[in-house]
Amino acid sequence: MKTPLEALAAIRAILAESDPQTPPSAPSQWWNPSPAAYAAFASEHGVPVEAVSPWVTQPNGTLVGSPFPTLPPVTIKSEVLKYAGFGYRPNGRQALFTDTAFALRRKKCDQLAAATTPAQLEYVLTGASSIDKDSAQLQVMLGMNEMNPFSPPHVGSFKTVEAVIAELNRIQPPPLGGNVA
Repeated sequence: MKTPLEALAAIRAILAESDPQTPPSAPSQWWNPSPAAYAAFASEHGVPVEAVSPWVTQPNGTLVGSPFPTLPPVTIKSEVLKYAGFGYRPNGRQALFTDTAFALRRKKCDQLAAATTPAQLEYVLTGASSIDKDSAQLQVMLGMNEMNPFSPPHVGSFKTVEAVIAELNRIQPPPLGGNVA
């Protein structure tokens, strides 16, 4: 059985294959922390790496992983972005759980980063051309946008990271274990 980090590396390798309809992937950024960054993040919070790593989807569809700890809340933009890279909301609660959810959302963030024209941004994520890229990526990573396979994904009206943070602080978090995106 693969460890969570081995599974994440395997998914990244699959997603690295080029998609002819979207811009090439950008280098890793805040939304795509390295295995070393996972180890540092876990150490910073005094938990094992497995505790902050995505649950691994097994071939039979079952999920394997540790319960995610609740972390101290953050409000500084750089810390909010860092948390989001690991799937955490600013309130310290996990927003993403599975390796597949992380992989799909990170690929979307890579595509947004690589987009250089408004048309490319709109192709990747409807509404992204009219807001800050970090805001769009933050909304993607924290599940604030629609990722429906039957319609183009789109973002909300939060034009800046600060607006996203304000909205996240306004809304009530889902019950623990309630958002297994």
